[in-house]
Amino acid sequence: MKVNFNCNVRGKIDKLLCDIDRPESGGHSLFLTIQPCPQGSKQADIEFQADFTAGRVKRPIKIHRTLKDTSNNRLWLIPTPLGKQKKNTVLPEETVRIIHSLDCFVVEKPQTALGFLRWIGHPVPDYQLTIRVLNKRTPDHEVHSFLKLLEERPVGLLSEAGAPGVADPGARLVRLAHSRNYPIVPLVGPSSILLALMASGLNGQSFAFHGYLPLDEKKRDQKLRELEGESLRLNRTQIFMETPFRNEALFQQIMQSCKSGTLLSISCQLTLPDEFISTKTIYEWKKSAMPDIQKKPALFMIYSGS
Repeated sequence: MKVNFNCNVRGKIDKLLCDIDRPESGGHSLFLTIQPCPQGSKQADIEFQADFTAGRVKRPIKIHRTLKDTSNNRLWLIPTPLGKQKKNTVLPEETVRIIHSLDCFVVEKPQTALGFLRWIGHPVPDYQLTIRVLNKRTPDHEVHSFLKLLEERPVGLLSEAGAPGVADPGARLVRLAHSRNYPIVPLVGPSSILLALMASGLNGQSFAFHGYLPLDEKKRDQKLRELEGESLRLNRTQIFMETPFRNEALFQQIMQSCKSGTLLSISCQLTLPDEFISTKTIYEWKKSAMPDIQKKPALFMIYSGS
C-alpha cells in the first residue's frame, strides 16, 4: 500500500490519496478515521485502516501520521517610519517587541529593511535573519513560495515607508495568506494617507486614494478635472501622490487645472521635524509662495464638496 498525505498550511487535511497495489487483493474496501488533535496539543494524528476483503485475505492496516501545527504562524504587517529619525517617536513599544520576536521578513528593499531593524535594536544579527524580497517586479510564483516561510514560522511583512499593503506591493502576499487561512495581524504605526487626511480638515467620511496621476501633461490635466468633478458630485476627498522630484510640477498643474474655489491640502514630511501641512483654496495657494515640497515625500488632496 502506498499512502500520500497532502495537507494544507494550517495542518488540516486537504485530501488523502491511497494507491492500493497488493496483487493478492482482487477488490478492497477502505475505511478512514481522522482523530482531531487534543485541545492545546501541538500535533494531530491521522489514523486510517485498509481492510482487504478479496478471498481469504483480510489484513487491517493502521498507519499514523503526525502533522505539524502551524496555526500560530501569523503574517505580521509592520509599519515603518516615514523618514529618518534619530529616536523612535512613532512606533509603540508593543509593535517593537513583536518585531524583535521575529527573524523572518518579507521586504521591498533589503538595505532599507535591515537599516530599520538595526534602528529599532533588533537582537538578531543581519546574517542570521531570513530576508525575502517582494516588490512590483516579483513574479507570482515567487510570491507563492513565501508561503513556505509561513509553514515554518511567523513572518513579518515590512513596508518601505508607512503601512504595508497600502499603496505597497505587500498586498499580494496578504491576499495570498488570506486564501490559505493564515492569521493576518496589522501592527500600529504611521500611515501617511491616514495622517494626511486627519490633518487636512477635508471630508473624512468619503475619500478615495488614487496613487500616481498620469505623467503625460494632457492626461494629467484631464484626470485632475475628472477628480475635481467627482469630488463635487460625490462630496468626496480625492487623495493622490507624486514622485518627490516631480512635486512642484504637479503643484503647478493643479493650479492650472482646478477651479479657484477648490480646496487643496498638501502634507509633506509627515512625522518629521520639518513636517509641512496646509489646506487652502486654489485661489489662496496662487497668492502664496511656492511651498517647499520638491524632492520630499508628499500627499495631495483636493475637495470641491460642501
